[in-house]
Amino acid sequence: MVILMVMNEGRNMSEFSVAQAKAQFAQLIQQAEAGQPVRITRRGRAVAVVLSDAEFLRLSAAPPQRESLFEFTTRMRQRAADAGLRLPQDEELSGLRDQSDRAAQTDWI
Repeated sequence: MVILMVMNEGRNMSEFSVAQAKAQFAQLIQQAEAGQPVRITRRGRAVAVVLSDAEFLRLSAAPPQRESLFEFTTRMRQRAADAGLRLPQDEELSGLRDQSDRAAQTDWI
């Protein structure tokens, strides 16, 4: 039996056909437990990957909560103020915005 070794994200990953995986299931599980993911193929096409439980939990963990644009802007303004920087206020910037009543140009869409 030939086990093809391929590179995945800098790690060696064993590749088993479905038939090979069925025949050598215990070895496959041992490799996954040791932190070596195992790719399962059917007719040469990857169909599954066996991972250790620790790796699965790490990958499936919820991403950290991201702050809103408003929260980010408020935090950055506070950091600037703490550093002694003066940022323009909304009232000062309002003169830079287009205040006309004309319709937006949409012919470029």
